[in-house]
Amino acid sequence: MPKIIHSIEIEDFRSFDKKSVDLESVTCLVGANESGKTNLLDAINLAQIGDISNPEDKRILRVSDIRKNSARYPANQLPTIKYKLSTDLIKKGQLKLILDENKIKEIILIREANELKIQILSLNIKEKLFKNISGSQIILKQLTSTDKTQVAIKSENEKTIVTETNNSTKSTESEIMIEPNSSIRISAEVEKKFNTSIQDSLKAGTAQLFGADVIEKQFMEDILNEIKNNIKLFYWSYDKKYSLPDIIPIQEIKTNYQNLPVVKAIFKLGDYDEKQVQGLFAKRSEIDYENIFDTLSDMVTDKINKKWKTKTKIKIQIRYNPDHLLVSIKEPGYSIEPKYRSEGMRWFLAFIIGMISYADQLIDYVILIDEPALHLHPGGQKDVLNEINKIADENQIVYSTHSPFMIDRRYQDRVRFLMKTIKNKYALTGINIPTHKDIFRDPLLRLSLGYSLSDVSYINEENILVEGLFDKKIIEAITLWLAKFSRGQDKIEIINTNNTSVINCDGASEIINHAKLYKNSGLICLSFYDSDQSGKSALSKNSEQTKDEKIEINNIIKTKDATTEDLIPESVITKALGLWSIKLSNVDIKKIKLPRMKYIYQILGQHLKNKKLEDQIYSEARMVLKHELEENIVKQLEMYLIDKKPDLPELKTLLDLNNLLVKKINFLIQKASENTDTQNETK
Repeated sequence: MPKIIHSIEIEDFRSFDKKSVDLESVTCLVGANESGKTNLLDAINLAQIGDISNPEDKRILRVSDIRKNSARYPANQLPTIKYKLSTDLIKKGQLKLILDENKIKEIILIREANELKIQILSLNIKEKLFKNISGSQIILKQLTSTDKTQVAIKSENEKTIVTETNNSTKSTESEIMIEPNSSIRISAEVEKKFNTSIQDSLKAGTAQLFGADVIEKQFMEDILNEIKNNIKLFYWSYDKKYSLPDIIPIQEIKTNYQNLPVVKAIFKLGDYDEKQVQGLFAKRSEIDYENIFDTLSDMVTDKINKKWKTKTKIKIQIRYNPDHLLVSIKEPGYSIEPKYRSEGMRWFLAFIIGMISYADQLIDYVILIDEPALHLHPGGQKDVLNEINKIADENQIVYSTHSPFMIDRRYQDRVRFLMKTIKNKYALTGINIPTHKDIFRDPLLRLSLGYSLSDVSYINEENILVEGLFDKKIIEAITLWLAKFSRGQDKIEIINTNNTSVINCDGASEIINHAKLYKNSGLICLSFYDSDQSGKSALSKNSEQTKDEKIEINNIIKTKDATTEDLIPESVITKALGLWSIKLSNVDIKKIKLPRMKYIYQILGQHLKNKKLEDQIYSEARMVLKHELEENIVKQLEMYLIDKKPDLPELKTLLDLNNLLVKKINFLIQKASENTDTQNETK
């Protein structure tokens, strides 16, 4: 996942006074309507200069962009925006070399009004610039004589030739060749070494020697040009032109093709470039047009259905008429024009068409998406989120949303909360980062949206049913830990917590009731049991689920009576037990072996027996102490995992648990999809 723009600093732009925002490889801007999300996306988009003659070009700063009530406003002084950029944007070797020599990792691009300039901190150029201003090649030479054989050294611009003299000593002649109207950088050492030859060229008027300030000025100009050439932005917004049309005038295709992004994307899926599209509308027979647009319809449909996860498959049908193309959306039994479909579906289809068609071009882009899936149902929103995550493999993404379903709960570091504040009767945008490791428990989510996902439902399309809260927290801790290893070339697949919930059933025997309820609602359920007596008993009695829908701890470790506690690294357990045992008298934690809960219950029983408690109080006290230990284990595990890599031997069982859950959930999803396809074919 590339990270092209590291951060942006905005001053007096619309609802921003002076704010800095760090950007990730994927950044999710969360906020209610009018909170400033679109303003921030537009500010990022201004890293490129647009066409000032085009009043609709969003890449041009205008007087209307100046923040009201700012010192700039009365003077019509346009906003300033600064971007910290990755040096990966610089491709030319010599420029890259200077950056590396100065250990520079970031370049600051400054937008002042409608001009761009750059700033590079800690730049210290010491070389001079030797420029050949003649029409012939200049060769700088240096001769030295020694009694010993010298080792020949070659560099990019310098070649060393060793020749033997009559008196058996060796003369080394070093040469630097400079082509006409070109230049080279020379260090103080090289200048001293070739001083005579340099001075001869200067006196002859065939060359010029410039100081480090000239090199720096030229370097800064070259860097700015590199950034202008190499920074690529792609803005997809919730706009009519980004929605799937029902009628496409052919004259519009001929005269305004570049301003029809969805139409361009449709033809691109059929492998048509602009020239070929224009050639389509030469005189052809009706049968030719029917074949052309039937094939195009099939290609577009096939690609959409690979992304559209709803139960009903759709077909995009494109028909030719002499003056327009007619687009319709077909489902089993009927066909309808896009304008009669929901706004959300029209946008989603256009988005998917656009992203698929540009996929081969969208590499190392900064992609800005304003309110994706605004009017889609939760399932459709998750499809869009999944597509964003795929695109992010090779691009930096910044998108805005006010829907909790568009927040990837695995990556809380992606989220930026935008909230409107009022200052001197004017609205300003405030920006906050998450305060809680679980984004959906973060109070800022409720403040920015007015509600949280837990207000809607804790149930999901896919659900993992576990015996208790401890099992749920352990799985969530594993997922959050592995999230940072789920990106890049050697990524580990983890539970997609956007689509999959881990549900505490409050006891092994209660899992069957949850499974029955969710399965009857058409949801996917995977049950996860301990392998102790109660877990095995509940598993065997669960007739609501198939064998593929049930797993137990013994699928990971073979210890008899094993529970989730037995998957935890021993060092974590030892520390948690040490803290917990302070409350117990005469407890030897060294005696606690696998299966751990068997020995822990024995210790609890002995401790409470000495207290001579009544049965009800005994049971309550036992449960309190057990929960305290579980809280200790979870806390110690989370701290332990912060800087650990998954290839450590002591973490194998946790990794195995993740892999087993992912494998089983994916299998059940695939099976459900096959069943849906079969049902559709039957219909």
